[in-house]
Amino acid sequence: MNFNFKKTQIIMLVLLPIFYFINSGCGKNAGFANSGTTNSYNFVYFGSFGSSTINSYYLDSFGAVVVAANAISTGGGTLNINDFASTINGKFLFAANKGSNNVSTYTIDSMTAINPGTITYASGDATGAAVTSIAVHPNGKFAYLTNSTAVTKQISFFNINQTTGALNSADITFSTTRLNATELALTPNGNYLYVVNRGTSDISAFTVNSVSGALIEMASSPVATGANPEDVVAHPSGTYLYTLNVGVNRLYNYSVSSSGLLTPLTPAFIATGNGPKKIAITPNGKYIFVSNFTDNTVSVYAVNLATGLASAISGSPIAAPVGAGVYALAITPDSKYLVMSGDTSAKGYVFQIDDVTGTISQVGNEITLGGSNPRTIEIIPLSAVE
Repeated sequence: MNFNFKKTQIIMLVLLPIFYFINSGCGKNAGFANSGTTNSYNFVYFGSFGSSTINSYYLDSFGAVVVAANAISTGGGTLNINDFASTINGKFLFAANKGSNNVSTYTIDSMTAINPGTITYASGDATGAAVTSIAVHPNGKFAYLTNSTAVTKQISFFNINQTTGALNSADITFSTTRLNATELALTPNGNYLYVVNRGTSDISAFTVNSVSGALIEMASSPVATGANPEDVVAHPSGTYLYTLNVGVNRLYNYSVSSSGLLTPLTPAFIATGNGPKKIAITPNGKYIFVSNFTDNTVSVYAVNLATGLASAISGSPIAAPVGAGVYALAITPDSKYLVMSGDTSAKGYVFQIDDVTGTISQVGNEITLGGSNPRTIEIIPLSAVE
């Protein structure tokens, strides 16, 4: 199916405000992220672990989705997509493939292309055994990956070809003494990298050389955390870090010093639902969301921006759609919408975030992805001059 963006845009701009006015009783402007001559549009990518497929959608300013390029060809040797990352300029999308021990690189069509937001397979690069997560440095030059096995005990590091997006497989790997490195996160300024190690229940902390991309482990590393950490996210301010620990159903809170040192906050943790999987923080830093796979709920926390402490909002945890098996989470750059995947239902869902209370309410129709076990979501804003 070809996606005619200009035609779709005109139809949406004419019909959606009318529809919204009738249903809400009040008017609302187009709501794009930017005003003036340049508008920004969000494209959402779902990666499925079970079917090894990628689905692409355009997300409009009212939370509705339009198919951009469904069932994208993922290229040869792609098995078990477990994580996404992208360059900040919206040029490349990377998929970490746990089963095929590699990363697939895709080029993203710009807003001037015939089918904006669609992606094209560019290359596949070997990364070591069981690659589970990937993070791209803010400068777009380096990629870091975790190899989650008890044997490899390593973090892979690659330079990114700025023309093709390919990862230079001749680059170094950083060996550690920790077990099952599971997820990793960079601070927004790219100065520090943190890795949660599920097998040893701790966090490895590194300084990052912004010129070479090289890692140096801090003297204070590793830092103990709760049992079996599953995910890690840095606060947009760069001064706090949060880990998700499935072994004890908790969210742990840390402060990050100017030199990257981690210090547990007081209290050090807060309860989640059962079987927490992923964390997402609104870009404005106000709210944290946690997907609880086992009891199919979403925990929502308000962040005290002065202390970094997370506190559950009223009504948290919130029930996810029946039968979803909620898993991956992603938030639009304007902090207005939370997109989640159902690992059990193989569907995508969009929720509007109340900026005052943090509560979420489902909008639009459920998205039938057609694959199985969608476990990663990436939202990439692309801009167009109008």
